[in-house]
Amino acid sequence: DDDCDGRVDEDFDGDGDGYPTCAADVCANCPLPDDPDRCRWLCDNQDCRDENVGVFPAAVDICGDGIDQNCDGQDAPCTEATGRVDHLAIAEANAPRCPDSNRDGEPDNALGLLGALANQPLADAVAGGSLNLFLAASGLGPPGTDGAFALSVLPATRAGEGYTVSPDALDEEGNARIRFAVARARDGALLAGPGRFSLDLPLGGIALRLTLYEAQIQGTVGVDEGLGLTVADGILWGAIRDVDLQAALDGLEADCAAAEDPAEFCGPLAQLRPALGNLLVMDQDLDRDGEVDGYGACLTLSVAPQALAGWPPE
Repeated sequence: DDDCDGRVDEDFDGDGDGYPTCAADVCANCPLPDDPDRCRWLCDNQDCRDENVGVFPAAVDICGDGIDQNCDGQDAPCTEATGRVDHLAIAEANAPRCPDSNRDGEPDNALGLLGALANQPLADAVAGGSLNLFLAASGLGPPGTDGAFALSVLPATRAGEGYTVSPDALDEEGNARIRFAVARARDGALLAGPGRFSLDLPLGGIALRLTLYEAQIQGTVGVDEGLGLTVADGILWGAIRDVDLQAALDGLEADCAAAEDPAEFCGPLAQLRPALGNLLVMDQDLDRDGEVDGYGACLTLSVAPQALAGWPPE
């Protein structure tokens, strides 16, 4: 209350929920036209009812109650749209679609070099059915181009001709372990995150476990009338701590050494590993101490409509 009139910040955040209201329509007329990422942030984080502490952009929108709790302009439909990741690959270094998280003017993908080792095993795992990842959009109905919703990432297993949720995809309360509580679609542009999660990526029968910090998913999203979820030109981005990457590579090397019939990438990995410290350059400061301690990891993905048994859980 700078001018002692009894109002805090002149009603900039009238209900004190941490989300401001703006005098202008910053979605239609962004005050930062040269910075589309910040324009999107301003648009997505406006409080539509700044006098109601229960209504704000990150609120859970209770489906079918007639109230727009999360400020996306509509009450959430009681729908579950699902699709299977049918493409996953490490993007090339400086791929233009990768985010610039550290604001240095360049796309962040310090692990682009590893694509030469990992992308063919990843493609084989997706095509062969040993890697089944699903995205599930809760509260996003057809056509799926606009709205706020929850986005879950669900490992699955084959069940006959279909798929079912893996038991380890859910916690003790039946909620998805990997979940973006607030994802948004605007004119078909998806933005989910930031969040944190771990993925086990099978590479030639060996699992590479990666933990992504500040993770986000982007792409062009849609939902068909059968509640099939599509994501085209998708990006999965996150930061990986150096200590975690080294531990994962140590585990890969140990598994390669112990295998009677090592995977094809084991030989190149053994040759490259001594030089990786010089070839991979850290570009992320995860603990905000002014020193880089991690790598930006950018993966391309696409999602095709596919039903998923066991989701949502009973």
